[in-house]
Amino acid sequence: MKIPTFNPPCNVDDARAQADTHIAKLEESLRKLMEERNALCYAVRLSPDILTQIFLYVISDIYEKNMTPIHQLYLPHVCRYWYRVASYSQQYWRYQPLRLDGKRRFQAPHLVERAGGRPLHIWGNVFMRSCWDLSTCDPISQHLTQAESVQISMRPKEHPWDLVDPLAPPYLATFLKKKAPNLKVLSLLKDRMYDPFSIGDDIFGGETPNLSYLSLTNFLWTWRAPLFPPTLTSLALVGPVVWSEECAQTLRRLPLLQFLGLRDTTSSDEQAPIEVVLPSNRSPSVKLDHLKVLRLEGGPVDTGMARLSLELDVPSSTISSIMSRHLLFRRENDSRGAYPELAPLLSFYQRYLESRRRDPIFAGVLHIRPEFDDSSDANFRLWFTQERIGDIDDFGKLGGVADLYLALDSFDDPQDSSKEPVVSYVEAIVSTVISQLPLSSVHTLYLEDIPSISDTEKAFQGLTGVQTLIIEGGDATRILRDLIIALPRDKSSQKKTRSEEGILLPALSNVVLASVSFSSGSGDVLTFVANRSRLKHAVPTLKLSKCKHVSPRWLQKLRRYVAKVEWDGLGAGAGAVARA
Repeated sequence: MKIPTFNPPCNVDDARAQADTHIAKLEESLRKLMEERNALCYAVRLSPDILTQIFLYVISDIYEKNMTPIHQLYLPHVCRYWYRVASYSQQYWRYQPLRLDGKRRFQAPHLVERAGGRPLHIWGNVFMRSCWDLSTCDPISQHLTQAESVQISMRPKEHPWDLVDPLAPPYLATFLKKKAPNLKVLSLLKDRMYDPFSIGDDIFGGETPNLSYLSLTNFLWTWRAPLFPPTLTSLALVGPVVWSEECAQTLRRLPLLQFLGLRDTTSSDEQAPIEVVLPSNRSPSVKLDHLKVLRLEGGPVDTGMARLSLELDVPSSTISSIMSRHLLFRRENDSRGAYPELAPLLSFYQRYLESRRRDPIFAGVLHIRPEFDDSSDANFRLWFTQERIGDIDDFGKLGGVADLYLALDSFDDPQDSSKEPVVSYVEAIVSTVISQLPLSSVHTLYLEDIPSISDTEKAFQGLTGVQTLIIEGGDATRILRDLIIALPRDKSSQKKTRSEEGILLPALSNVVLASVSFSSGSGDVLTFVANRSRLKHAVPTLKLSKCKHVSPRWLQKLRRYVAKVEWDGLGAGAGAVARA
């Protein structure tokens, strides 16, 4: 049964009237739900658009009538709707169920007693002065000693409704140290309007021996070792991450860490990339021997970037999942050369993929996007994720089960002559990444808006397992022309030759050209497929999507060397379609 929602109007009188009506509907819905199921389920989930205090007001009566107990209480978005109601009318708060001196209050002891001694999981924002002033030892806090997981949401101090800052001692510190000895999971969601340095070292202080999972959101993190208990197996930090030398010292004190997640944000709606400062001539300084899951995630905007030194050494034999998104690699010195510092990271990705080769469901996705700041320095974003096959995108399905899906793309139009310096940077980045990463496991290569690559042979020689080549936009015909030049020449030719074993992309079976104009360069495509056919490495399938200036006569010539040529007819001029 769908529980009715309530959206208070701006008019105070209307809000009062609708509140009374909504309470009646809500009570009736819950009672019908209980009659249908003969009990509430173990977890009561409160949707964001239901007023928290009204909901608790109702279920506080329900649980006085010998109903099946709940073991988890999940109250998301509490502060959001608490404010909305409080701003309409103080009289409206007569429905507030958590006041100690009121006739209605949330009877937490009933939940604990009826749980038969099982741990009670409290989820949501429950730190409020009316019932959570731990110095008064109110009845609710006395029954939380068995809580194993707590999720707390904070609210801004300047709100007129007088609330306690849960992070300010002695409230949260007292709760963690004295009231929750069995606490294993703690999640703190902090409003960004708070002072970002309000967390003190005395909150944990090593007195939470059972704490294994810690999730802290919307804080500006400076790494202080006492903040993280040594019992942690999972650490998730969301907020501006300042990764300094103290980070390495802190992680060394977490020998049991299995999950490490970092996500850098600048606000609730915007994310900033985690900026990776590549150390030169320095070995990894932090070994996480038990790490199984690694998450490093930045965002799509360029403000408030943190600096992350790449100093993690994780054994590929134990890790089961890895994701790094929006890592912005920035050179500290102005250089247009190669990026040898990338080799350790790319090698780590490769080792991880090799350890997961037996898993046919998932594929690794390595996505590299060059980008440039005002000084035209060569930087790039890097994603590495493990995706379920078929969920990558339509192009990703073409190569079948792939150990690695490599995507290289650029923000800039390579045809724009005013951006020639930018194009040279893109070429340097692409060539470096392709040449330094052991790419034998790549089955799908996707190039988007990429200009030509000068040393194609060096860049592509490791791509021995590529089955699908996708080129979208950019100078696609020039890239194919570069591949033609790198193909083995006829042995009868007097020019310098290579053996046929040295052919580039020997496993290639699918070529996809998307958003390409063939006003010029169509002959390069024909020469490419013809040469591969001559060398007994024919391309069985060629797909054209949203391509312009496609000639039916040219398509007919392609079919001499390609068994299956597909063209969707999109993007072509009217004349080309008519001739087809």
